[in-house]
Amino acid sequence: MVGGDKAAVDRLAAVFTTLAPPDGWLHVGGIGAGHYVKMIHNGIEYAMMQGYAEGFELMSASEYGLDLPKIARLWNQGSVVRSWLLELAAAALAADPKLDDLKPYVEDSGEGRWTVEDAVDKSVPGAHHHRRALRALPLAARQFVRGPAARRAPQPVRWPCRTPMSRSRSSSSARRAT
Repeated sequence: MVGGDKAAVDRLAAVFTTLAPPDGWLHVGGIGAGHYVKMIHNGIEYAMMQGYAEGFELMSASEYGLDLPKIARLWNQGSVVRSWLLELAAAALAADPKLDDLKPYVEDSGEGRWTVEDAVDKSVPGAHHHRRALRALPLAARQFVRGPAARRAPQPVRWPCRTPMSRSRSSSSARRAT
């Protein structure tokens, strides 16, 4: 995801090709376009993490005694939801099936918030879904963030650990009652 003047990008193409995985970079447009495309990429990533977090949390709360590490591994064998993020989730679940060692917060790096703000500014349909996902981002992050960086003691961004669906249902019920 490279932005900039075509001549400059062409001059640096060998560097990008060396550093990126095969077919792993693209000149996406003028100055700033690469950062913008990467920001949207990160917003999609956060929404995917939120979806996985909600799904695994639902399965964990079910009466079926499901083996979440095995399910995560299964889903990576050709399922439509397979991904590198799911591979990370499978590894985290295999190491700590209840994810007890994860903290319920995530630092706000800005990318998710900027993506949501851009969607709202551009009146993109469905932007309210992005806002809900962003509010619940710590839930998703605690499902996937591991290692020493997850155990640092930064100033956390804290949100209630309810799912966005429970908030949206209660607020829509309140609107209907008025």
